[in-house]
Amino acid sequence: DKAAPIKEITSPLPVLGGGQISFTRPFSGLVPTDDGNFLWLSDNTNNRVIRVRNPLTSPVVDVVLGQTDLNGTACDSVSSGLCRPGSLSLDRFGNLYVSDHSLEVQGNFRLLVFNKDLFPTNNAAVIYAPSASKIFPNVATWEPAFDSTNRMVVGYNFYYRGVSFVPFFPGIYNDPLGASTAPDNFLKDYHSMAFSATFDEFDNLYVGSLNRSRVLIYKNPFNNSIPTSTPAPTPIPTPTTVPSATPVAITQPVSS
Repeated sequence: DKAAPIKEITSPLPVLGGGQISFTRPFSGLVPTDDGNFLWLSDNTNNRVIRVRNPLTSPVVDVVLGQTDLNGTACDSVSSGLCRPGSLSLDRFGNLYVSDHSLEVQGNFRLLVFNKDLFPTNNAAVIYAPSASKIFPNVATWEPAFDSTNRMVVGYNFYYRGVSFVPFFPGIYNDPLGASTAPDNFLKDYHSMAFSATFDEFDNLYVGSLNRSRVLIYKNPFNNSIPTSTPAPTPIPTPTTVPSATPVAITQPVSS
């Protein structure tokens, strides 16, 4: 049987306080909040990420990342800018992660973290271009995934060789909100573009391998005890300068 969507979000979208935003190409990333009240979308062509309030009822854009006004489309590498943004993810605490890079090899090649406190749920005016709370520089990431402890696993675009490690293995970050920007380890399984990733409620990891057209499933790869409550978050540091990546050797990666 055919299933009809309950809502279609199409161009143009109205903007909080007046005006509208148009887009001409498909979004390169999207992620809804758990309650369904907000939807984040990557507008790759226009170098911005937008938040849509009330996507299921009366969608309206109330946050624009990467641009300082409604008509801005510039590619910029400052902490508040974006260039060809791709994948989006929300961690276990509701912080937003933006891969400031996309297919094939374009963008700023960095992963940006935006603290959830930057985005109130009842703002009366559009929020434009807040600075990232944390920047992972010189790394072309795909979609980050977060387990129940907020450990992050993310794949890399191996066509980009600006990283200080071999980018064929998905990186493991035990505390992505901490000060370090280097992976703590790697998932010991060769991937041809680990393009998408997610954890289920039992901490099983699913990784979509883009070039090999397959999904790889790892049963609770970190042997986590399934928690009964949300872990306490680590405060996000406020960097004064963009940190440099630290070289990491692939010597004892985690077995799948």
